[in-house]
Amino acid sequence: MGNSGSSEILTDSQVAGGTQRRQLDHYLSHKFDGKLSENFNPENPSFYAKWGEPTLHAAEHTWRAASTRNGAELARAMDEMKTIGKGLHTNEGLYQGKQVKKV
Repeated sequence: MGNSGSSEILTDSQVAGGTQRRQLDHYLSHKFDGKLSENFNPENPSFYAKWGEPTLHAAEHTWRAASTRNGAELARAMDEMKTIGKGLHTNEGLYQGKQVKKV
């Protein structure tokens, strides 16, 4: 999509299908008590919150990194991979919300 070699986190609209995947992400999070659900309990997260949500988020950012040769997206994916089995709510957020490229 023209962001080849970028070192900034991409917005959903900058990635083909990104907006649609974000909508699916929100739907799944609400349906399966992920971190966006009003039923989310950080003390006792659901299986989806601990395993599904972090895996899907890491896969999304790994895909973005590979398809755009983007080091910042790869760093974000690695940041989220560390939360698999614990949940996104445990993310240190080293790359979350940083270097977000403005559209």
